[in-house]
Amino acid sequence: MKCIIEGLSGAPMLCDPIKAANHLKYAEKYGVIDGVLDMFFNPVVKPYVTQGGTGVVQLSGFLAMGLTKFEKMTGASDMGEIGEQIDELLANPAVKRIAFEIDSPGGTVVGTPELADKIASIPLPTMSYARKLMASGAYYTGSQADYVYASPSAVVGSIGVIAVDESYEEAFKNMGIKVEVFRAGKYKSPNIGGEGYTDEQREMENETIEAMHEEFKETVLRKRSMASRDDMEGQVFTGREAASKNLITGLASSFAEALVAFEQDA
Repeated sequence: MKCIIEGLSGAPMLCDPIKAANHLKYAEKYGVIDGVLDMFFNPVVKPYVTQGGTGVVQLSGFLAMGLTKFEKMTGASDMGEIGEQIDELLANPAVKRIAFEIDSPGGTVVGTPELADKIASIPLPTMSYARKLMASGAYYTGSQADYVYASPSAVVGSIGVIAVDESYEEAFKNMGIKVEVFRAGKYKSPNIGGEGYTDEQREMENETIEAMHEEFKETVLRKRSMASRDDMEGQVFTGREAASKNLITGLASSFAEALVAFEQDA
């Protein structure tokens, strides 16, 4: 509560300060400060069930595991919670099929293969849809639905893995700073303190990234068997291009349109 008040007094915030101030004003007026502010700053997107019996789960923003309330406030999605939402829908006898509405650039490797496997193993018909963005980890998971739709102008793909690290070895040398690292195990904590990588450490890191990439491609091909490995080298495609390359099932201008097709076909 203190940090919110400080934020409204001029400290940096990751939300619209005018809306925050309005929520604070009405919360104070009606005596429900913590409840209203929690709803505003930590909105929970819950799954819902359509009249046709389709359970809908939303994946948006950065995807990761074990997110804090602050991280979810900025729009990220916790993959562990997505898995729990799937379980809730599967336990609901009114749910005949499950659809995923996706708008995400992807996220961490940790948690993504497990969520992809969970989606692939759902015993009901499944569909995923992207109106704007289904890339990297979001495509990793979304590709595991039985039907995958996107708008013609959506961004789809980015089948690859990337890791970025910064070495300050040369900068330290120019400043006359020498980093001393004492380690047991030549692969232990490479580039700690910005010391740089040995050739062996660099090769190990590359092998790890390549293995993750291969697992990504194998997972996609499990459901999208007609897709080509040539299109799985980090490229991004429009929805129309992705459909022509068999990376998705087809096109739909909106989630509602995709949902109609899904409920008719499944």
